Amino acid sequence: MGIWARKVVVRLMGIDAPEIRAVSEAEKAKGVAARNALASVILGQNIVIETYKDRTGKYGRYLAIVWLGDQNINESMLRAGLAAAC
Repeated sequence: MGIWARKVVVRLMGIDAPEIRAVSEAEKAKGVAARNALASVILGQNIVIETYKDRTGKYGRYLAIVWLGDQNINESMLRAGLAAAC
């Protein structure tokens, strides 16, 4: 079954990236770098967002794995050191 949605906020499941709205400039810079790296990989690409039924994080965002072909983007962020496992 294919369901299409727009403007739905998701959280990448299993990873914790630095915050862009962080108090320290160092943390903010790491957050911006992680966001930009993710954007450079997925923007303009056909991706698949695999959500987990009825599972949302504490802020109400769906938990998801992002796939680009057979590449798990969540795991790629971990391997690149742009996020930590959680």
